[in-house]
Amino acid sequence: MLEKDKYTERLLDDVLKMQPSYSLPEDFASKMAIKVNKKMVFQQYLRDFLIYFLAILGIAGVSIGILFYIHSDIWQNLMNMVKSNMVLVGGIAFIIMFVLFIDKVLLPYFYHTSIKRVY
Repeated sequence: MLEKDKYTERLLDDVLKMQPSYSLPEDFASKMAIKVNKKMVFQQYLRDFLIYFLAILGIAGVSIGILFYIHSDIWQNLMNMVKSNMVLVGGIAFIIMFVLFIDKVLLPYFYHTSIKRVY
């Protein structure tokens, strides 16, 4: 067992001392860092958007629950009003979420990627 470990250690030393048969470009590390940075930044912005989205959804759910509890007698009238204006309510919700997505994900991402970095 000890002889096998010595052979492996010697082989590893020889391999690490040899020059590789290929070469990487001079700016390989900076290009790789930029690619990884862009991917990580986009994931962070998307995670922030999802947190905002879930927070807004939670606040809306709690508000609707409180409204139902306090005004249970007029709940049916409110539901009929929402149902009759479903296109308007859906459009407003879509516009709000679209603006939030643009504000929290796309604008910061494009700003971040447009900055020229010097490494």
